[in-house]
Amino acid sequence: MNILNDAQVSNLLDYEGTEDALVSAFGDLGRSQAQAMVRSRVDCGPVKLSAMGAIWLRHQIAAVKCYPTIEGRFAFALNLFDLHRNELVAVLPGTEITRFRTAAMARLAARAACQGVPEIACIFGFGTIGRSIGAALDGALPMQELHIVDPAVDAQLLASMQPAFKCRLKIASVDSVERSGLVITATRSKTPVFNGKRLAPGTTVIAMGTSLPNGSELDETTLCRAARVVVEWKPQSISEAGEVVLGLKCGALSPDRLVDLPELLTGRANWRESSSDIVVFKSVGIGLADLAAAWLACARHKAAARRETV
Repeated sequence: MNILNDAQVSNLLDYEGTEDALVSAFGDLGRSQAQAMVRSRVDCGPVKLSAMGAIWLRHQIAAVKCYPTIEGRFAFALNLFDLHRNELVAVLPGTEITRFRTAAMARLAARAACQGVPEIACIFGFGTIGRSIGAALDGALPMQELHIVDPAVDAQLLASMQPAFKCRLKIASVDSVERSGLVITATRSKTPVFNGKRLAPGTTVIAMGTSLPNGSELDETTLCRAARVVVEWKPQSISEAGEVVLGLKCGALSPDRLVDLPELLTGRANWRESSSDIVVFKSVGIGLADLAAAWLACARHKAAARRETV
């Protein structure tokens, strides 16, 4: 059995490879060759415990990720099982798995939904996940500028990060939404972070923040204007994604405009019908995405070990 640490996982994964694994896994979910386990949560006083998992028949593997949440802090662990032998084959801490699969999911959505290459992208929230999303998009979309809306980011911090990016990083205000072809939200806000009236036709919005049903980074106007709202997997998103839960409840979102990745990746639906469509992608984090990233890390670790023994 392999026990990998976060440093090893970080060295083994990249955004492009993780995106490819996600496309394969969620396509197989649409073909009934994979299945995901809806996240389960229990609370006891100030502690929350969550678990999620999946099966992927293509590679004969299954995984379960669990994590306690205490005062907004997470501690992830992922168990990977070989279904050929029906045994535990790897244990991975889930922090880097979560970071890579989240950023790669945003990369997948941006590459599929954006019309051409947006000259300007705007991101709300530039913490660990926000920076990873920015890096993943920088490598996938040759955009000119990434506008950052985050009061915790100052000019000195931004200057220190600039050498790692091809595009120009720029501190911006919410006004940047009006000039951005791609808008990303990566905050923990339970209330909308911008006014949907300010979105230009054809904008792609990628919401990667809260996964709780009682909060939304997007307002009703954004949901009303969206020609398509894409989620990872409907069975989990309709109960967890605040944008979807609240949007359906208030009527800002209609069920006929809601599609998920298994439908899109098997050709049963399209990302957009027109270049003027506003398309929203909402992520909550699915066990199958964790499994895909863990499989990739372990496959590369195994390949590296073989090369060392030759």
